[in-house]
Amino acid sequence: MTDSELFPMAREWRKQTEEHMLSPQVGDRFTEMYAYWVWIEKVDEYGVVAFESQNGEWRRRIWPTQDAFRKTYAYGLFRGYWVHYIDNKPLENDNAPQLDAPAFAG
Repeated sequence: MTDSELFPMAREWRKQTEEHMLSPQVGDRFTEMYAYWVWIEKVDEYGVVAFESQNGEWRRRIWPTQDAFRKTYAYGLFRGYWVHYIDNKPLENDNAPQLDAPAFAG
């Protein structure tokens, strides 16, 4: 893959991530180098609920607002996020993560 092919792909990944962070949907999955995962379980007027995984251990995390959710994953000093949108895979009983820890507020 050449640099000219890579940069448009990277721009598209950033664009998709930005779109899904601004309007998260149930089933959206984000990752950071496939070592850290975020999987959206619920989005409503009360905030965002998602599964997070690091080192293969899943936990449920709750944010009071969508803005709080976005701030968790924003770089802070410049535009963008340290996780990247991968896809949307609806949560169902047979593919839901097995929780290793109780839920906590973000």
